[in-house]
Amino acid sequence: MSTRNEVWDAGGHVVQAGTIHGGVHLGDTQPAPHNNEIGVYLRADRAEVCFRTGAAEPFELTITNRTPRDRKLFLRFESASTTGLLWEHADTGVPEVFAVPADRSLQLRLRVICTAEALAGPDVLKVLAGELDPRTGEPTWWSSDSLPIEVNRAPGLTAELRQPEDVYDAGPYETVLTLTNTGNTVLKGRLRLRTEFDGPEHPEWLHSGKVTFPDGPHFDLRPGTTTDVRVTVEVPFSDWQDTTWLVPLAVQVEGDDAPRVDQDFTIRQRGDLVALWQWGRTPDAWKRRTIVAGAIVLFALGISLGAAGDRSGGAADPSGQTNAAVSAPSSSGVRLSSAKMPCEQGKSVLVLHSLEDSTTPADVKLYLDYEAMWARKHLPGGKPPDGAEVRLSTRDDTCPKVLQGPTPDKDTEAKYTWFVWLGTVPSNGAPALCQDFYRKAGKNCLPAGVA
Repeated sequence: MSTRNEVWDAGGHVVQAGTIHGGVHLGDTQPAPHNNEIGVYLRADRAEVCFRTGAAEPFELTITNRTPRDRKLFLRFESASTTGLLWEHADTGVPEVFAVPADRSLQLRLRVICTAEALAGPDVLKVLAGELDPRTGEPTWWSSDSLPIEVNRAPGLTAELRQPEDVYDAGPYETVLTLTNTGNTVLKGRLRLRTEFDGPEHPEWLHSGKVTFPDGPHFDLRPGTTTDVRVTVEVPFSDWQDTTWLVPLAVQVEGDDAPRVDQDFTIRQRGDLVALWQWGRTPDAWKRRTIVAGAIVLFALGISLGAAGDRSGGAADPSGQTNAAVSAPSSSGVRLSSAKMPCEQGKSVLVLHSLEDSTTPADVKLYLDYEAMWARKHLPGGKPPDGAEVRLSTRDDTCPKVLQGPTPDKDTEAKYTWFVWLGTVPSNGAPALCQDFYRKAGKNCLPAGVA
């Protein structure tokens, strides 16, 4: 005799309760040996059940009590290797511990749900009915046969390129591409470089030759795990405004049903105006901001710090045509050190500022610090070639040839007593270095032979 959708308590009354559900456990619980008092029969509507993530599959369970007394039972679901499966009663009114009357059978409708945590692949599923021994408190189990099941593959992958901090200067920056396996199967693959954007018609893309993988491009991800792949990106010199560079990265995953990552990865580089403002927020900020404000005003007027269309740091040439903004009065107590300019044959310096005797020591130091900052920002590797530096010299420590003009009436006027210069460098490369320094040779960057 069988009864569908009726569950009794110990007194033989139908019990109404909420839906009972639980997880499918990994394990191989052994049923009571040589004990056929309880029969457990699990059936599905097809020979092998295939689960899709997020879907529920129906099962029918028959429990037969072959004894002359009522039995109080409860259920346990087990699989051999699959986690992430849940089960529940398809009908309400089924308590966690239910009674099966003597010499009767009970039919239950069940559902097994495949969550996103379930691993793809074949497995088996069985149901156990348990009864607690009142003397020991331990359960005795009766098991159904195992039904073959399979969880279908549902691969998924997300990728995010982390923005490096303080991308101002030209040069390499290290970041990571964070990969997360959001699917139910192991993902293997590699990062590759996209070369189709290397041409000049794609100026917003970084060249693929500027992107490298220090630890290699390969990855191996289990479901639910995350990995960081190190990426080194080399950015060019910045513009006045912020620049968003497209990074030529692609994620390639093995397999015919591999997930696609259709997105562009970007790196933001701060512009020169932002760099200038940050420089102006350091000590002596109220004075530095005067120079910064002057630079911004000149840029807005299209003068661009002394050369229309050219980026520079506000140099002045020895003829006295000062292109930088005049700083506010400085405080006392600043000591200046003059460097002896080497007067070597075949060498030159780049004169960046010629400052009058009336310029206070504090303001002279501001110009020197400003140019040192600009050199770190714009010159390849953050420093001039051949050990050259941004330096400060008095008129007496400046090579005489630097002070000479093409004719005596063009000599540097005596009122200029301090010179900020970059050098020394080979004379034949000095004009090109002005360009690297984002200055206009002959205007805000004066190459001058020292001997």
